[in-house]
Parts: sequence; C-alpha cells; structure tokens
Amino acid sequence: MDTQTKNALYVFRQRRGISAVELAAFAGVARQTVYAIESGNYVPNTVVALKFAAVLGTTVEKLFLLDPMPEKPSRKHRSKR
Repeated sequence: MDTQTKNALYVFRQRRGISAVELAAFAGVARQTVYAIESGNYVPNTVVALKFAAVLGTTVEKLFLLDPMPEKPSRKHRSKR
C-alpha cells in the first residue's frame, strides 16, 4: 500500500528562521535532502524526522502527516472445525 505524506517542514523552518543549510547540518543530511522533503519528493527516516522536530521545537506528528488511512478490514471469525 502506498501511503502519501504531507509535511509542514518549510512552514516550521521559516517560522523559526532556520535555513535549509542549518537544518541539514543539524540532521546530518544534504541541503538538497531538506528541499526534497519539503517538496514531498522524499520521506525522511525516523531519526532524521526526530532531529528535525527537535531543532524546530515541535513533534514529528506536527511536521509530517499521513493522508487519511482507509478503514481497516474487519476480522473474519474463523469457525472451529
């Protein structure tokens, strides 16, 4: 299943006055990676997302949002034989 993500990385970065270069250096990624994440072309791993949230003073959940998930299929009860 391909789940799409949306992010508020650019908004939080601008609000905090942090450049893409500074954020990238803190997280140990390239500046281009920050831009790719902001544009939705790349989804960061957990460690990078946590570092972004820490430096931006927010939570990962506020930075990265999943599109609504479809309802879980109901469990089928297996009959005893």
